[in-house]
Amino acid sequence: GARDLLASATSPSSMLGIEDISDDEEDETTGALVCRVCREGYRSRPRELMGVYAFCKRVDSAPCASTSGVRTTRGTVAASTSVAGYATVSHFNAIHFACHASARRADIALRTPKREWEGAALRNSETLCNNLLPVLAGGAKVRDSSYRRAVEGWWENVASVGGRTEPAAARLRLALADVAMLLGRFATGANASFSADCHGGGRESNMRVVPHVLRLAAHELAPDVVVTGDVHTDDSYDDELIAEFGEEEDELNAAAPNARPGPSVRLNLCNADAARRCLEALKRGDVAAAAGSVAYPVALVLSTLITTREEWIGGLRRDALRAAAAHARREGSACIDGACRTSSSASSSSASAFEIAKPLLIYVGLVDRLQLALKPAGGSRGGASARPPPSAPVPVRTGGPGGPFGGGGGGGGGGGAQRSIAHLAADAAAGVTERRGDHPRERGSAADDPEATALLDVLSDVRERLRDVSAVYEFAVDALEWLEDVESAEDATELFDAMGTLGDALSHGAPTADAFLDEAFAL
Repeated sequence: GARDLLASATSPSSMLGIEDISDDEEDETTGALVCRVCREGYRSRPRELMGVYAFCKRVDSAPCASTSGVRTTRGTVAASTSVAGYATVSHFNAIHFACHASARRADIALRTPKREWEGAALRNSETLCNNLLPVLAGGAKVRDSSYRRAVEGWWENVASVGGRTEPAAARLRLALADVAMLLGRFATGANASFSADCHGGGRESNMRVVPHVLRLAAHELAPDVVVTGDVHTDDSYDDELIAEFGEEEDELNAAAPNARPGPSVRLNLCNADAARRCLEALKRGDVAAAAGSVAYPVALVLSTLITTREEWIGGLRRDALRAAAAHARREGSACIDGACRTSSSASSSSASAFEIAKPLLIYVGLVDRLQLALKPAGGSRGGASARPPPSAPVPVRTGGPGGPFGGGGGGGGGGGAQRSIAHLAADAAAGVTERRGDHPRERGSAADDPEATALLDVLSDVRERLRDVSAVYEFAVDALEWLEDVESAEDATELFDAMGTLGDALSHGAPTADAFLDEAFAL
């Protein structure tokens, strides 16, 4: 029957007499991926790329990342606070890309043929799916080219969902907004929304998928750097797989798993300009500007990729909490629940400051869990430069021989970080122009700026950490336990205490947690 066909539709390398089924056992304790078809994973088949089935839908109100407008007390500069995007959910059923392709061919060969995603739904615990999210793991020996093609396939499927092909430059914006909406579902308590469209999956499976969607954003942030594993030069792949996935003799990843970015690598921030500016505002302690940015939720997601642990816990986290409360006063939770639009999205005039701010504060808390999981103590490269408190002036270099963001010294801690991000964004824009053939004047690469190099080092470390399947699985387990505690909080003190941020709230003279919120609402 069809079930037997699906069971036998494995890639040839799984039929070579491999008896090791320890991947099944490993999954119970470490979250290692196990293919739904061949029941093997990266441990027994390290060369074959795996992914998890996902369901993507187009939404008209995704969090904004690229609108440059900022809300101020004098009025609204931005035309809108949201743009179209794509929201992802998953039942987190894993499969080899090769096994998916073989099963797809088997579905087509049936007496009553099945379409690709119709058959995939059966393998996905009868949960609707329309995409396959590539997932890397430590120890995998997958070719760079395989991962790149899988990412391209992801965006091609996204285009099929939306009925339009998004430009490559928009991918970072879309991926960051996707993570923001996924976290927003948890922060707003919209638990039913996980299965509303795809009829399967829940909190556990979707918390597990968060880091892997974030890795898509990390890839688009520096698409020229793909470190997928050890060098693999064995060309014994089956001819059928070569034809299916293009595993011919193209570029191999000749770098070690902990290789650092090359000197010509640039951060691709040109299509997330508003998120970049909002993060810069937080870095220099300008909480009011950050809170007024329409890109605030996306900026926090971006921060998980390019800020150090020391910088985050050393002051950025407290300012993010203040900005969250101020942003919630303006927007309610509408800025983070574009994928589901719960009835509590808009703030009520009768609601208390705590009730209005709670979803956004939980959102910051989820970002905090990501920050701590992706940057374990002692594991980050370098430290954050000292940042003055929000009330102190921040020296920002505005001129000199190198221009507004030129070389040389200058800049305090926050100003230096701001200069680095802006410099890299300008480089990215120059790179886009170069690819169009406009030949702009020469600009320095990230290698010319030590601070820019530090940002790239942070990103590289995060990408490496995202390959640690056990670590990201532990993040999901920890985050769900943490979420149960914070959701039951009935006042600001209880919430901050459960979040582990009460010290942040009371660190700058606020006598109580409620006073901290009142101060933030006054921004």
